[in-house]
Amino acid sequence: MKLFGNRGALRKSLNAICHSKHSGRACSTYVSNETLRCAQGDRRWSIRHSERSEESSIFGDSSVVSLPQNDINCAGFSRGLNRWSAVFLLFLIVTVLLLAQTTLTAEKRYVGTIVAVVNDKIITEREVHRRAAVVIGDAIKKYKGEELQRRANEILTEVLNELIDRQLLVQKAHSIIDENPFVMDEIEKDLDAFVDEAVDEVGSLSKFYEIAIKDGINPTEKKMELKDDLMVERLLQDFVYGKISISPKDVREYYQEHRDEFVLEGSVKMAQIMLKFSSYPSEEETWKKAEEIRDRALKGEDFKALVEEFSEGPRASKGGVWEFDEVLILRENIRRAALGLEKGEISEIVETGNGLHILMAEDVRLIKETDFAELQGQIKSRLFKQKTTKKKREYINKLKKNAVIRIVKAAK
Repeated sequence: MKLFGNRGALRKSLNAICHSKHSGRACSTYVSNETLRCAQGDRRWSIRHSERSEESSIFGDSSVVSLPQNDINCAGFSRGLNRWSAVFLLFLIVTVLLLAQTTLTAEKRYVGTIVAVVNDKIITEREVHRRAAVVIGDAIKKYKGEELQRRANEILTEVLNELIDRQLLVQKAHSIIDENPFVMDEIEKDLDAFVDEAVDEVGSLSKFYEIAIKDGINPTEKKMELKDDLMVERLLQDFVYGKISISPKDVREYYQEHRDEFVLEGSVKMAQIMLKFSSYPSEEETWKKAEEIRDRALKGEDFKALVEEFSEGPRASKGGVWEFDEVLILRENIRRAALGLEKGEISEIVETGNGLHILMAEDVRLIKETDFAELQGQIKSRLFKQKTTKKKREYINKLKKNAVIRIVKAAK
């Protein structure tokens, strides 16, 4: 991190201090393009100026302190020069301090509060908040007061830990991949392809930047993040994921231990007619209309036509149809009535708090245990995901043992 923004100006300022006054020996001090030489023994001073300027200043073109152009004899002006030297030195010290303070303030505004240091890389509070924004936004909708504060603190802590893990992986990836031009070239191509695809989706590069800036995203920073992500993915593929294997024995054992999870639950696909109490003068009138509709259905009228004519349910525009898995999550009295139907059978009238329902089973699905051969791919994917999570954590923990990690302050 640079402590000062303008090293050139600072170096010129510091070079302007002549220490020979107290040391008792000759010294040379350089101010901009001029040379100031002094020899304390014979008290002679001379100033040589550059040919291109009429005046010399300790801060380049600014005219803060300037010296005359001709040579000066030290003996005739020793008292005046001594006073000038003291004023100059005081001015110089104040200027340097102000320069340092201004630069530090500017850098603090740019970097933000540091919350953690991973080896030689910092993590700022701004980064944590940016990563946590969406999750905290969801928490604001669900919680209030102390519970919201507690949940927000948990989220920020989790995100900080994730950023520490990511920084460890990024550093490791760079230490390996930066020295491999072939792999780096592949990553650069993948990165360009990713950006090109994103640009194509919005229409043009200018539109891409416009949307990014509108959403508060720095396109350059985002591209660097994506490059790091690609490097980390390559690192994990070579050193973690590529070493994981799932044997047929693993798949078979998992199936035997989790057999209940692969049983296909019995259900029905049904059509529904719903009449709302609020649409009729009274509940009695609603019941009367429902019984009339059910009688017509029992006599053979097309159930879908009756749905279109009378139903006020949420699926009325789709024929009142509920699929097998959807039926399983309906309210209990409707679900129980539906699951007791045979294919083509019409239910009794079912009452709920807001109306009456008539159901018809279009199809029935019996309880079925899925065949092992159909499940092998699914089980293998599940096992691979479990193992990658475990192995990735082990790899990160190994990196942590050789890293210097310091939590400066909790993110708030």
